[in-house]
Amino acid sequence: MKNKLGGWVFICILLGIILLSRGRYLWVNLWFKLIEPEYVIPEESSIFDFKPNVMNPGSGDWWVYGEDSKNYYYFTGSEDNPYILIEKSIDCPNFDPLNYKSWCNTNLNKYQIQIRP
Repeated sequence: MKNKLGGWVFICILLGIILLSRGRYLWVNLWFKLIEPEYVIPEESSIFDFKPNVMNPGSGDWWVYGEDSKNYYYFTGSEDNPYILIEKSIDCPNFDPLNYKSWCNTNLNKYQIQIRP
């Protein structure tokens, strides 16, 4: 009996470590999905890896800027294209991850997105 209990404790600790290391932002994203059903997690990212960097300062619960291990994201609010992204590997002069206007080679012009003020 004692060995079985020790095995379960080990499995629970191991699962906890995996969730904490892989799912750093899982709980944040789950919370926002719960309180704001329209909360967007980019298709290129995952609920485990997406990190909202700047949240809307108003009453809505959406991110303005976010990132994951490969990309930076800006939420446009457009129904057709709710966000734009830029790969972290792209080298832009005067790049600021929290200013989409400094992003080069994005899909902003491709879709003629109207950015909300």
